[in-house]
Amino acid sequence: MPGPDSLKTIVGVAGDIRSRGPAIAPRPEFYLPMAQVPDVAWSWTRTMYLLVRTTGDPAALVKPLNAATLRVDRDLPLFDVKTMEQRLSGSLAGARFNTLLLSLLGAIGLALAATGIYGVIAYFVSQRTQEIGVRMALGASRGSVVRLVLGQALRPVAVGAVVGVVAALAASRVLSSQLFGVSRTDPLTIAAVLATLIGVAMIASALPARRAAAVDPTRALQSE
Repeated sequence: MPGPDSLKTIVGVAGDIRSRGPAIAPRPEFYLPMAQVPDVAWSWTRTMYLLVRTTGDPAALVKPLNAATLRVDRDLPLFDVKTMEQRLSGSLAGARFNTLLLSLLGAIGLALAATGIYGVIAYFVSQRTQEIGVRMALGASRGSVVRLVLGQALRPVAVGAVVGVVAALAASRVLSSQLFGVSRTDPLTIAAVLATLIGVAMIASALPARRAAAVDPTRALQSE
């Protein structure tokens, strides 16, 4: 049975905090006044944190806090003074770097995909110039030619998007540690990525489609 000196009276309940970083879920904790901290606790850590709230410039409090600390104990140093924004930014530095790196890789991949789509559709138009000329000679409108080229471009993009979403959902557990306040299966994020991919594919296909619609049927039929 614990002795009466080890029993504590609960005077309030505080909200959850992520004291070990935003990626680690809150765990049960309790606060003790300094006078009630057991002596053995001082062997666990030799550092204490002083938290001060102000409505003015935080840097202006450094000297008054240092003076107040020296009045308590002249051998007690006050160091590593930072604002809460600076400490939060430091705890997120690794996640931000990883996010930036992944964003750069994603942008490079998107640029390569757009270049590839443009090249494939341009080659498709050049190989089917006579067919397009025949279609237009038989009465096909420029709009139908543009739809033909865009459909040829967007079909593999749609298949790739479906496969990519399935693969992303399967691999999302690897990135779950880098997400804070966002689900790894967030539908808005997935929809935004799909919309961006389809938009880039349409833009990359627009120039070859316009070129196909501008084909002169007579010259197309005369070309070998």
